[in-house]
Amino acid sequence: MANWVSIKSVAEKYGIPEEQIHEWIRLGYLRCSSLDKDPYEDSDPMVDAEDLEKYLEILTNLTRLLNLTH
Repeated sequence: MANWVSIKSVAEKYGIPEEQIHEWIRLGYLRCSSLDKDPYEDSDPMVDAEDLEKYLEILTNLTRLLNLTH
């Protein structure tokens, strides 16, 4: 089940620029939702915190893997 939170709150929590989160949404890496608008037209849609945490875990593991191979 999705855990919808504001982009601003997850950006602050994880120290990620809001623009980066918007880009991940645009690329389809994260799900987003908006109450009154098309989420892709909303300047501040909600993002699924669980999706974000999974994506950050993937990035962390990939970074570790790349560091081991170089």
